[in-house]
Amino acid sequence: MYDLLKSPEIQQCRANIDSARTLPRHAFTSEEFLWLERDRIFSSRWTAVLFAEELPGPGDVKPFELVGIPLFAVRTGVDEIKVFHNICPYDGCLVVTTPSHALDLIETPYHGWQYDLGGKLIKIPYWNGTEDAPLTALNGRSGDLSSVRTVLWNGIVFINLSKKADSFDSVISPLDELLGDYRLEHTAIEVGEDTLPVFNRFTWNANWKTVLENTCLNILHEHFVHAAYRTSPETPRVDEKGNPKFFNIHEGQLLGFGYPYSELDDTYGNLPFPHLGRTEHRAPDTGYYLTFYPSLNITVWANAIEFEIPLPVTPGSTHITTANLFEKDSAVNPEYSAAREEYSRMFEGFIDEDRHVVEAVQKGRQSPVYIQQYYSEFWDENHYNLTQIILDDLEERR
Repeated sequence: MYDLLKSPEIQQCRANIDSARTLPRHAFTSEEFLWLERDRIFSSRWTAVLFAEELPGPGDVKPFELVGIPLFAVRTGVDEIKVFHNICPYDGCLVVTTPSHALDLIETPYHGWQYDLGGKLIKIPYWNGTEDAPLTALNGRSGDLSSVRTVLWNGIVFINLSKKADSFDSVISPLDELLGDYRLEHTAIEVGEDTLPVFNRFTWNANWKTVLENTCLNILHEHFVHAAYRTSPETPRVDEKGNPKFFNIHEGQLLGFGYPYSELDDTYGNLPFPHLGRTEHRAPDTGYYLTFYPSLNITVWANAIEFEIPLPVTPGSTHITTANLFEKDSAVNPEYSAAREEYSRMFEGFIDEDRHVVEAVQKGRQSPVYIQQYYSEFWDENHYNLTQIILDDLEERR
């Protein structure tokens, strides 16, 4: 840690927001720094990695990586997905190299070992020269796959690689409480013309922290980056006296801001989807832009929710998967297809506008004159809090 962040740099990051500085340039550009984050953030935190609907049926299998760590997910039942380290205990080869569907068992590509969907070794052909070699031929050595702690939350797969992490229920509770007025259990991912769930996948040329700083934490950028906000009289989110029309949120791994919908009626317009409030005759009156650190961004509107999973690939690239959720019927009903397409186009426009500036920030961090930037006390409380969480993890204070 102290080889990668010098004591004066840490002190500047830890100062009060009015004099604090951001993380230094190499925190966003160094491969060595990313490996430190892999070990102390992504291997210890509950991390969102994929959508459950990416594995729609029992026996569906998908390989993926978490900061270079090979893993794979398998749907073992209607309501269960398991994640394993994607490595064969015998030969060290990947167990799963391509997505597959409706498997009864998993066969390794190198030496043909076979596993059930729960990761239990069931066959080691020709291990002792015979086609049906018994497992006892391993002489007590374990051949089962190494499992990863896995939880499903509202259609999102979270994993934890650590044996010491807090329970998922305890870390997700602030988000559950905040969204208590929303019927998340009655939402579904929108479907396309082929009636399959729609996922948007793309890669930004930016560090994962650069993505998080912007997507649900940076409030002021809206008015300058997004066309819809630039033309709106309701932004920036301040009243005529300069008072904020938003409130910041920070509890545990949850960061972001909320706002009364009434403050942005003209900006967002009205989409014809049923609202997601718990009471039929009362729609939610508060919207949110949230980050559940380190890998889930959530946009919450009264009648739609967007989930976004950004995962680091390299110090300068982040792979992002997004999905739009609506009330279950309107997510699949052809009568709403035009409205769903309009909503998707709007969000795709926001994403493209964000990509342009986020990649520009990442390029700026290559400059020798970029050392450590500073914060606006009024607008950047969330960015500052994100930096503190990252430092807590890197210094292993949790």
